[in-house]
Amino acid sequence: MLPDDVGALVSRISDTSTTVALVNLNKALPRTVVIQGGAYGEHVIESVELGGASRRVVGKSVTIALAPGSGGQLVLKMKRYSAAPTERF
Repeated sequence: MLPDDVGALVSRISDTSTTVALVNLNKALPRTVVIQGGAYGEHVIESVELGGASRRVVGKSVTIALAPGSGGQLVLKMKRYSAAPTERF
C-alpha cells in the first residue's frame, strides 16, 4: 500500500530489473515508501539506481524517503526467485 499523496508507476520489468517512478504529491510533508521484491519477498533487491547514482542494497526490501514535492525514477536490480516466499513483510 502506498502512503497518502504518493504516486507510483512501474514502467519496465525485465528478468533482472524493475523501473518505477515515485512522486510525493504533498508539498509540505515528506513521505517514506518501502518497496518489496515481489508480492511475497521472493526477489532479492541487489541495488537501487536513482539519477545515475547506484546504491548496493542486497535485501528483500528497500526504504525510499521522498522529500515534499519530490520524485524520481528508480531502477531496482534484482535477483528473481532467490529468496523463500513469505507472507511476513
